[in-house]
Amino acid sequence: TALINDFNQQSDLCTLDELQSIGTIMYCQDSPGTVLDLSTFVCEAEDTINVHYGYSCNVDGNIWWHDSLGVYTEQLGTCECGCSALGCNSCTDEITNPFSDLSDSHKNIDAILYLYDEGVIAGYPNGTFRASQTVNRAELLKILVEGQGVTPDESVYANCFPDVNEEWFAKYVCYAKEQGWVDGYPDGSFKPANTVNKVESLKMLLKSQGQAIVITFDTLFDDVPEDQWFARYVFTAESLGLLEEHGGSYHPDGDMMRAGISENLYRLLIK
Repeated sequence: TALINDFNQQSDLCTLDELQSIGTIMYCQDSPGTVLDLSTFVCEAEDTINVHYGYSCNVDGNIWWHDSLGVYTEQLGTCECGCSALGCNSCTDEITNPFSDLSDSHKNIDAILYLYDEGVIAGYPNGTFRASQTVNRAELLKILVEGQGVTPDESVYANCFPDVNEEWFAKYVCYAKEQGWVDGYPDGSFKPANTVNKVESLKMLLKSQGQAIVITFDTLFDDVPEDQWFARYVFTAESLGLLEEHGGSYHPDGDMMRAGISENLYRLLIK
C-alpha cells in the first residue's frame, strides 16, 4: 500500500512500490530510478494499478480536486502559506517561537507553533515548552478540549469527580466527562496527575474529534495485535495519517509526550 498525495485515500498498487503525485501527473515507481508516467503507461495483467480521484495539494500551493488520471479539475481551497500532503501549511514562518527550549529545527515545530497560535497549547511560566515531557490526564484533556475550539464555562463544569473540584483543569475534565470521552477509575476518582500512554491518548483524541473508528483492520505494528482493545484506534489513527510511526513497533504502552500529542492533534485538525 502506498499513499497518494491526497488527504483521505489510499491506493493498493499490487506489484508497484510507490505512487507519487508530482504537479498534475501521477507517477508510479516500480524500481529505484524507474518512473512510469501513468498517462501513457499500459498496465500488464500482473500490474493492476488503482489510481483514484481525491483532493490534494497542487503545485500552485492550493487544494484541488483531481480525477482518476491525476488531472486537477477544480480548486477547492486556498492555502495562505501553501500546502503539503497533510493539507494547508500552517503559517509558522509568521509565528515567533516563544519557547526557550524548543529549537526551530525540532521535528514537531510546525505542529507545536500551530497549536500555540490557535490557543490550544501554552508553555510554562518560565518560557519553556518541555516537548519531551509526558502529558498527564488533566493536561491532555485541556489540549483536546481546546483543540475542538471549546473553552468550557468554569462555573458550569466543576466538581465532577472526588479529585476534580475547581482546579484549573476541572472545566476541561468535566466537559470531557459530559461528552463521554473519559471515565473515572473503579474507586470513582479521575487521577488527573496520572500520565497517559500512547494508545489511551489516541482513543481520547479520536473520540474528542468525533472520528469514526474502524471495525475491520490489518496488523500494522508487531506489538499491536488485532485482538487488543486499542488496535482499532491505532489503525484508525494510522489510516488518517496521524501517526509519526510507520511499521515495526509502535510501543503502545509508551508515554505520550507533549510534542507527540501536539503532532497527532495537528495532523487531525488540518485534514
